[in-house]
This record gives sequence, C-alpha cells and structure tokens, in this order.
Amino acid sequence: LEDINTAGSQYGQYYMLREVLGKEFWGNLLSIQEPKIYYKTTDLANALLEGEIDIAGEFSIHTVYSYRVKQGTPIQGIYPEEGIPFVANLVAILKQTKHPEEAKIFLNFLLSRRGQELMQSSNYKYSLQDGITPLEGIPSLDDLNILLPENAVDYAAKRSEYIQEFNSFLGK
Repeated sequence: LEDINTAGSQYGQYYMLREVLGKEFWGNLLSIQEPKIYYKTTDLANALLEGEIDIAGEFSIHTVYSYRVKQGTPIQGIYPEEGIPFVANLVAILKQTKHPEEAKIFLNFLLSRRGQELMQSSNYKYSLQDGITPLEGIPSLDDLNILLPENAVDYAAKRSEYIQEFNSFLGK
C-alpha cells in the first residue's frame, strides 16, 4: 500500500472502504496481513514488478495505464465489484490571485474539450465530459462500481482521525 501520510489517494481509498466495509476490514488487513507500506507510487510499482510483493493494494487506474500500456510492464488492474474509490482532481482559481483573467482563461481551457483531451493524454486521467472516451486500456467509468464520498465535509473532517487510525493498525 501507499503511505496514507503522504499519498492523498490512499486516504481516499481508506475513507471509502472504511465507510463501506467498516473499521474491522482495515484492522484485519493492516494488523493481520501486515502489508508493506511505500512512500511513493514508483517504489510500490517497482516492488510489484521485482516480485517483492504479489499484489499492490492501492494503484490508481492512471498508474496502471502508465505502467502497463505506456511502459509495457505486466501490471494489471483488478477492479472489485464491491467498488473502487474515486479521487477527484480539482482545479480552482484562488480568490487573491494576481492574474484573475489569465487564470480564468487557463481554467476555461482545462475544461474545454481540447484541454480535457490534452490532460487525458498527458496524465491518463478520466474526463467527465460527454463524448471523451477513456484511453485504450483504461476501463470505462460505466463499467466500474465507483465509490464516492456522500458528504465532502465528513470526508475532510475525518482525515486526521482516519490517518491516525490507519497508523495505529500498523503500530505507529
């Protein structure tokens, strides 16, 4: 697994699976199975590719695509029917920005069809815009059971508590 203290997507996974499967799920996984924790995705991927571990418990779909399709490695994604947490990548304009008009132009570009296609081809993320299909080798969102937080305030509020809980299961 990736380190919840450094990987935002690991918190997203922990939160959603904790909400759906309960605290005991994580307690059993982390206390009994004693998974290895990796600071960086590249370290986790290398451990998997070198046979140090047999399965990586938290890889994003775009990471699987990067390693499998772009780099030609044998890494494959497994997408459980129980669902996979979805971590949104957000963009915003800061209220106190020095260049608000330029920021709006850039944001509008990112949200345009051309911007979405560029973002998808450069970092292998999904676009939620109609008509932009996933890259070949990435499952369609329609084919996945996506788990999203029902309450963004709760998601943010539990972050410290859940990170401490995760660490406590590892004896930290």
